[in-house]
Parts: sequence; structure tokens; C-alpha cells
Amino acid sequence: MDEDDFRAFLKQKKKPENTINSYINRTKTFEEFLSSRSPPKGLNDATREDIEEFVLEWGKEQGINVYLYLWGIQFYYLYTKDLNLYNTANEMKEWVQLEKYKLKDFEGVNEEYIKILGSIGIKTAQQLLGKGRTPTERKELTKESGIPVDYILELVKLSNLARIGGLKKKRARLFYDAGFDTLDKITAKDTNELINEIETFIEKTGFKGRGVSTSEAKYTISTAKFLQRIIEY
Repeated sequence: MDEDDFRAFLKQKKKPENTINSYINRTKTFEEFLSSRSPPKGLNDATREDIEEFVLEWGKEQGINVYLYLWGIQFYYLYTKDLNLYNTANEMKEWVQLEKYKLKDFEGVNEEYIKILGSIGIKTAQQLLGKGRTPTERKELTKESGIPVDYILELVKLSNLARIGGLKKKRARLFYDAGFDTLDKITAKDTNELINEIETFIEKTGFKGRGVSTSEAKYTISTAKFLQRIIEY
């Protein structure tokens, strides 16, 4: 890593000195991780799989908060203009957050069903996505919990939407209720179409929430295009 050049880039992004030092040090940790692989790699040789292994395996073994490290990694690949790895780091950043995001925090959920899922060890969006990705898995959850399979699917869809930064709590519910309950339905629209259809839904239903800005719509569509399709319908 060209530390001086990366530091200059972060200064251009108006990051404070302590944040710059943190991003550089944590990116160095990822660099050291890559150099310990067989065969050894550098930062510019990394793959999606390397970032996933760093987060899902190595980070847990080390007991570190990989979310903080992913900020530095993400900015490093923005600096090198590697948008694939930049988006991968962003995707993994949101995935880590879902480990702590409670299903009860989605707006408009059935509290009794949420309690039942909690009693069988499913309290977070990440846990649900790990147990309900396929129709067969969702049927098994219905057998175990007594919760209708259609409602299990609703929670799975909300949890999948929450993989996009900003689509949690009320925002996930807005997109779900407006008919944008899958990534593919989001990516089928351009920026203006998404904005207009969400606005029309709010006007017709009286949904108590703000519309979608141009920057949010662009980010949501571009992120939805990149995210891996992990749910089978």
C-alpha cells in the first residue's frame, strides 16, 4: 500500500486525522491477512472471497469488530477505483450490521410471531436469513414455529431489503409495502421511476414517512444490482 498517497486521498475526502489513521491501520491489518494466505497476496490482488473470509472467519477467530475494519477497506478500494471490491466491502459491512439488527425493529411486525421466533433462537435479520433462504427452509420454520409460511417470507424479504444501507425499520417497510419487496423489483426501475412510484404509494395510502431522494434512489438501485441473490422464492 502506498500509505502516503492513500492518506492524501483520505484528506481530500475531508476525513479527520484520527479517522485517517484508523482507516490506514485497519487496511494494513487486511493487508497482513492477505500476505499470510497461501499463496500470499497483496491488497490489489484481493478477491471477493478474501474479504468474505476476513470478515466471516478470520475476524471472528480474532474476536475483532470487523465492521470498523471494513470502513478502511472500503475506502481503500474507492481510492484504487476497484468498484467491485469497494461494493463487496460495503455489502459485508451491512451484513455484519444485520447480526445485531433485531427483527422486532422492523415497523409493523407481528410482535407475537417475533417472540415465537426468538424462542427458537431467531432474533436478528441475519439469523433469519441464515435459516429461511429457501422455500424448504421456510416450510421447516413454519413447522417448528407455527407461524404461517407467508409471514415467514415477509420477514425474510424485509431482512433481505435491510442488506441495503438505509433500508431498515420504517424504510424497509415503506419499500416492502410499496411493492418493492425484492432486489429485482428495485433494479427493474430507473431512478425517477422509483422516486415517483414510492411517492404515489405514500400519497395514496397516507404512509407516514418521507419519500425517496434522488441520491437515495440511485444508491438503492446500484446496491441492489450488486448484491448477491441469496433468497430463493
